[in-house]
Amino acid sequence: MRLRELLEDAQPGQTFYHVTTDNRLRSIMATGLEPRRHRRWHNQLGGILGDRGFIYLISDFTEAVRFAARWDYNMRVAKKRMQTVILVLSHVPAKGLERDDHIEGQLAGHTWYKSPATIPPQDIVRVIPLTPDLVKQAVQTTEQPKADLPPEAMPAETPPA
Repeated sequence: MRLRELLEDAQPGQTFYHVTTDNRLRSIMATGLEPRRHRRWHNQLGGILGDRGFIYLISDFTEAVRFAARWDYNMRVAKKRMQTVILVLSHVPAKGLERDDHIEGQLAGHTWYKSPATIPPQDIVRVIPLTPDLVKQAVQTTEQPKADLPPEAMPAETPPA
């Protein structure tokens, strides 16, 4: 599926995304996402991210794809045979939902959240496997064309000699 179609399907303000692995899907689809089962993960520098007792969510699909791609790459480097998937969630309870204050979330435009609430399986509306094509499309949406310089930033014309 194309990134544009996935973005158009999302309902702004109501949809969140959760990145996980395919080996956890059976349990998640049976019991939902439960904060007590939260597993912590390592960032690229080896630091431990995440607090126990929370579910981590991303409000922007493109940012969820970027995070999933980084996570997937680290798993492949560690020779783990899991596939990364993105869960599309609806009806996330607002009570207790707060922005994740981690630096990666801040750099992602404050699109990372954490919630102490359990997300029941019926609120998982879609499972999207991470594919190379999806990652490529997400990367292309972040590439910004060079902006035209404003007139005051243009070099002054030198008079002819």
